[in-house]
Amino acid sequence: MSNLIQDYTEWLTRKSIIVEASDEWTQLITPYLKFNNDQLEIFFRQEADNKITFSDDQQTLRELEMKGLTLEAPHFSTAVDRILRAYGVRRVGEELTLTAALDNKETALHRFLEAVRNVLDLHVLAMEAQNLSSSFSDDIDDWLRSKRIPFL
Repeated sequence: MSNLIQDYTEWLTRKSIIVEASDEWTQLITPYLKFNNDQLEIFFRQEADNKITFSDDQQTLRELEMKGLTLEAPHFSTAVDRILRAYGVRRVGEELTLTAALDNKETALHRFLEAVRNVLDLHVLAMEAQNLSSSFSDDIDDWLRSKRIPFL
């Protein structure tokens, strides 16, 4: 058990994939799974001023949008912004970004991944809404049946 951190680090290194996505951006595919069982992937690039920028390429909020969560919903938008603020991540439109000094890249990468994972965890809001809607609908159906009221 004393090698746990070393073993975890080796596993993370083996399971992570780095791909040159373009002239500017490099893609990092992590072994962390999202709610849809896809691997969490982000992009990064080195800036000219000794900084590094991480981006989700707008994937995070778009995936949640497919689950029915949009930034137009105030409670969802507020929750996203709170999470991002806690990790120092910015939202520009639907893109999540973090820029940090190169000598702080490891901590910045960790903060960015944590922010993305926490925002993705908001998919439970969509699940709860579906369950609530389904439960309410079932309750109405049961009541109508008990009163022998025809319905579609």
